[in-house]
Amino acid sequence: GLVQAYKTATTEALDQAMIIEKIIIRSLHLEFDYVHLNEVMKVVKDYELEITSQHFDNTCTMQVEVRKKWEAEVKEKLKEFMSE
Repeated sequence: GLVQAYKTATTEALDQAMIIEKIIIRSLHLEFDYVHLNEVMKVVKDYELEITSQHFDNTCTMQVEVRKKWEAEVKEKLKEFMSE
């Protein structure tokens, strides 16, 4: 009786619940030599990073936004191009 009523009520509540998916975004500051611009831009494109600011000179700087789940992978791909 009562257990079944709670089970039914719980099932109905979950069926009607709305799932909200939130994407956690991290900001990365990139600094690299101009000669690596193409490689860096390929990573930006491949991971659909949003560029929030950029400055191009002999040494380039770029601020990008990356999904938290891809942050470590993106950092690994970019580390060989980054200035010390």
